[in-house]
Amino acid sequence: MMMTTTPSNITIHKVTETVSIQNDVFSDIAIRPPSKQYLCVLYGFVWRFLPIGLLLLMCYRHDMPLAFAFCLLPLFVLIPLTLYRLLYLYSSSWIIGTEIVSQKRGVFSASTVYFELRRVTGYYEQQSWLQRLLGLKTILVTCSDKGNLLIEIKGISTDFPLLDVIRQRAERCKNDKGYTEFTNF
Repeated sequence: MMMTTTPSNITIHKVTETVSIQNDVFSDIAIRPPSKQYLCVLYGFVWRFLPIGLLLLMCYRHDMPLAFAFCLLPLFVLIPLTLYRLLYLYSSSWIIGTEIVSQKRGVFSASTVYFELRRVTGYYEQQSWLQRLLGLKTILVTCSDKGNLLIEIKGISTDFPLLDVIRQRAERCKNDKGYTEFTNF
């Protein structure tokens, strides 16, 4: 098994060397969020901290110690919450196999979600304005399992055609297994 690396955060384990990324149906794709995605989390912290920081500055300049202490209180919530979100993102990983998609996540307790590619019902791409600026996107994959699973793959490079790879693999699994989904209209 040969291991190659593509843009920043995506590792492809290849069984054969002659398969291109777009038509690759024989290898697992392991994904971890890139460092640019952490900036998106920190950006949220900055916009939450900015009004509190301005209040702190005003209270400090006008010599209001009680109000200053009261304004410090949200920081004791925001800073641990942001650190938790960073750790949560750091501990997240996704593996897109030939027949199964899995998502590992969790800081204090870990959980892994698995679903078969033949049960994939929808694909979505999202980009916040900061992700657009950084060249990233978030891919949402929905499944028709009992729990109506939704896997959110964050921090994918806009150049990497992951959505096409998932679509090809899902169609291949449906055709190989003879899977037909009936829906009510």
